Amino acid sequence: MALFKFAGVLRARVAQENAAKAEVARSRFTANAAMAEVHRQSATLDQAEKADYSTANALAVAMATRQAMAAELAFAVGQAEEAEVIVENRKADLAAAARQRKAMEKLAERHAVTRRHRAEVAERAEVDDITNARYTQSQRNQRKDRH
Repeated sequence: MALFKFAGVLRARVAQENAAKAEVARSRFTANAAMAEVHRQSATLDQAEKADYSTANALAVAMATRQAMAAELAFAVGQAEEAEVIVENRKADLAAAARQRKAMEKLAERHAVTRRHRAEVAERAEVDDITNARYTQSQRNQRKDRH
């Protein structure tokens, strides 16, 4: 029986799965960085709210600054949520790549089992032929000895 014809496809599936794992790791890193930015901006906004302002002008500037910081925080939260969606998509891609790889591995496994079975059948047939030939030869020799 021939070699497994889809060995190249199996290697490609393994490579795809490895690439998908790397993408999950990259997207997870990006999501973690986005979440860290959210926490940093949130802490900065919390610190800005604790400040004490002595004049009305300072209070107006502080309020405008806090509004800008809140807008940046909202943007950062949106980016973090997008990053989480990307992570989930990459995980789905990884799961699909793993399923494809497993399917090819099962196919390769079945192919190997079939090859072994056919080799065993051929070996048994060869042993049976040798056994039958010896038996036939011994029967002929016994007939010759009787006559």
